[in-house]
Amino acid sequence: GGRRESLGLLLSSSALLGAPEVGLAAEIRGFQLRLPPGWNVLKQARVPNLKDATARELLGGADVATKAEVLVVRVPLKTTPQDPQGLGGLAAIDFFSAEPRVTRPQVVDVLSKGYATRPATFQYALVGEPSEFLRNGTKFLRYDFESSRCDGSQVEGTRGRKQCVRPDSNEELPTVLRHHAILTTLAAEPTENQDVAEGLLLGPKGAEVLWVVDVSAPVDVWSNISARVDEVIFASFGVGSDAELAASREALAPSR
Repeated sequence: GGRRESLGLLLSSSALLGAPEVGLAAEIRGFQLRLPPGWNVLKQARVPNLKDATARELLGGADVATKAEVLVVRVPLKTTPQDPQGLGGLAAIDFFSAEPRVTRPQVVDVLSKGYATRPATFQYALVGEPSEFLRNGTKFLRYDFESSRCDGSQVEGTRGRKQCVRPDSNEELPTVLRHHAILTTLAAEPTENQDVAEGLLLGPKGAEVLWVVDVSAPVDVWSNISARVDEVIFASFGVGSDAELAASREALAPSR
């Protein structure tokens, strides 16, 4: 039917990338998400096991017409040299629990620091109000920011204004301001029968893993795509076992 086509392409980590390693099929957590018509998949990667504690981009897609991009990033929560007690991860785990003490502004402050403090970030500001909702018993957090990146050197210009310049010629480089909408949720991954990386934060149901969908576009076109981001990409995003994702697809399927 027409409704199905108008929703675009449904991507699921299991369908895209073949079965996971034997023996992990029931335990591994994958994701699914729908891309609007006209968007293309640019890169995809297999969901790693818990021996790999690095944050990994599992899907990258884009809409050439609007220069919009989507990334799905899997972030196992862990202790780091900068955060030896894992306080950032613990704040996220608390926020996504049934009775959180950590507030929405506090968790957004923790989670958005990663974007704000990247070396190439030129401008950065949170916009709008963060929100949260429950879907199939899973809590999701949404927040938005605007940022630009500098692919050259950041220098103090005239009147204290920061400038982005080419290192070899001091010619000013353009820095395009992009609107980012972030949807994130937390999923526990069972750790039985497998080696896990050192420093992973473990809860009663396993290793705590943050899943992040980052959709961005130049600020001047954001209003043209924001409805599609909400109704197609964010509405279809889910994380779980193959069986859980299949059940949620049944619930999403248009009635015949």
